[in-house]
Order: sequence, then C-alpha cells, then structure tokens
Amino acid sequence: MFGPTEKYTVTQPLRHEPAYVKQIRELAERTDGIASAMAEVFCRANILVRVIGDTTQWEKGGKGALLIGDHRDRIEFAPLLAVLGNMGREDMHFFSKPFSTNARVIKSLGRYAAGVTLPVVPGTLARDRANVWNRDLGWRIVNRNHLPTRDEIAVINDNTLARAAALVSSGRLVSLYPAGGVMDASKRPWRQGVGKLIKLIPPRAHDGTRIILFRFDDFSAARLIRSLTLQAHGFNPRPYSVTLRLSKPQSVGELLCTVPGGDAGAHAPEITERLREQFVSTFGSTRPNR
Repeated sequence: MFGPTEKYTVTQPLRHEPAYVKQIRELAERTDGIASAMAEVFCRANILVRVIGDTTQWEKGGKGALLIGDHRDRIEFAPLLAVLGNMGREDMHFFSKPFSTNARVIKSLGRYAAGVTLPVVPGTLARDRANVWNRDLGWRIVNRNHLPTRDEIAVINDNTLARAAALVSSGRLVSLYPAGGVMDASKRPWRQGVGKLIKLIPPRAHDGTRIILFRFDDFSAARLIRSLTLQAHGFNPRPYSVTLRLSKPQSVGELLCTVPGGDAGAHAPEITERLREQFVSTFGSTRPNR
C-alpha cells in the first residue's frame, strides 16, 4: 500500500525490453552491480568513454560527490554508469522523473537498480495548476486520473532533496541535471533544487563532499543504442567513442566560500547561480535563454 505521495513516484519497468537491457540485468547479477555490468557491455559494444579531467578526489568508494551535468543527449546516464563501473563504484543515484524512459530503463535492470533513481516530479504535472500547455502535456493526459497537487509535489521533491543530501554526506554519489529537462545547461536557467540540496548537506560533510560539473561532448544516442543492440545479438559493432569532460573538483565548503553569506548565510538561488556561472565558464560562454 502506497503512502499519500508514494503513488506518484512509482516507476514502471519497460513493457518492451531491448535485448541489451536483459543482458545488463543478467550481468549485474554476476558482477553485483549495474555500473560494472554497464561497463562490461560498453566494452563488448566497442564503445569507449574517454574522461578528460581529474577523478582522483572522488573515484574511490566512500568519497561523497555531487555530479552536476548536462542533459542534451538524453541518455547520459549510460556512459556515466560505464565510467563509474570501471572505477568500481556501484553507489550512484540519479535524479529522475519517475515516468521518464531513463528511469524505466534503470528500473528494468533488476534488484541492483533499487534506489538508484531519486524521484522528482515536475510542477507541470500538478492537477491544480492553471497552465497545462507545456512539455509534459502528454503525461498529464496519460495520468489524468491520478495527478498530484502542487503541495504533494513539493513534499515529494523536498523529501528527495533531503535523501540526496544524506546520500552524498554518507559518501555516495548523486547526479542531477540542473536545467530540469533535455536541454543545454549552458543556455538555460537552472532550477533552484541544486542550491537547496547543497544547503541541506550538513557542515560536517562540507570538506569531504566534492562537487563536479560534467558535460559530454555531443554524441548520437541512436548510434550508442545501435552498438549496444548489435553486441547483444552477437555482432561486433564498429568502434565508437564518447567524451566526458569534468570540471576541477571542489568541496562544498570551497563553493560556499565564493557565495555571499558563506557556509551559514548563502541562499539557494545564489548557490545555484554561482554553479551555473562555473559551468558556463568551464564548458561554454552562452547566456541562458529565458
């Protein structure tokens, strides 16, 4: 029996499961994790993920880190999991809409995927909002009989932020897309959730928790899926490479020192904007389209 808001955060597995999803699930049972399984499947598919940037401060288990990145190419979670699998880290959690394809793929990867996605419900799905003509209109129609209210959405998302803060504080990895959708994070304003999350990280974890900004060079999601599909059916795909670029790691404490108010007095919008400025400075100098 679901609680008052849990019914809106349940992710359903895929109805039609690609062969590579079944393969990753079976490998996860053998390797005790979906990240290592993803890394092995990427290797079989001749997909190389090149990492440009320093990972030494957070690549080992027990080093908490918040990975804040771009979501232009839709399936960034897959090559990111492959990178983490090669590091031996099976403790990644992704912010995700419960109804998204990515969340449903992860849900289909079996018992080792439990708890990997952290549910966020967009305000576009609130049943008591005035403007329903938005990018999630299709999902409003599909779920028209059980849409949450704005208050219920606020509770869900606040609970997710609190859980994410606890996870990184305990030495785990959390990834989120701050622009809030499939879009270029250097060209769009960021949602305030990233600043709120950082505010929730307790002072005792400020020095030990790392913040890493990441961005993949443009890659073809279709090409990547094609390679995964071919190898799952016994073929040898042509080599394909994906490049992941990382910012210089910084601690939560170091970030807050650059924001007015510092550790105690910084506000979520100021933290968010500071990180967006760093992202643009590191990966591209474009102004957000409002």
